[in-house]
Amino acid sequence: MERNRRLLEDVRKTEELLSKSQMTDPHLLSLETQYWVSVEAQIPTWQGSLLGTAPGPGPALGPDPARPPRKAQQRSAAAKDPSRPPLPRPRGPL
Repeated sequence: MERNRRLLEDVRKTEELLSKSQMTDPHLLSLETQYWVSVEAQIPTWQGSLLGTAPGPGPALGPDPARPPRKAQQRSAAAKDPSRPPLPRPRGPL
């Protein structure tokens, strides 16, 4: 808990320092402006979801019907020598 408290203090101090610093680079100012224009344009799309009155505009959870089903993963093979343990299972993608 102490570690988390110190991390939270560090995050707050960093936020405070960043909020005090001036963004003088015109590219950063333009990027920030474009970001907020995009956010404001998406508010009507997300409003019902954010208020809890409608599902989000994203795809429903579950398998994508347009994507083909995944192949079954290969099982580990039995050891050729019965005195040895079986081979490990292959790892899937991370």
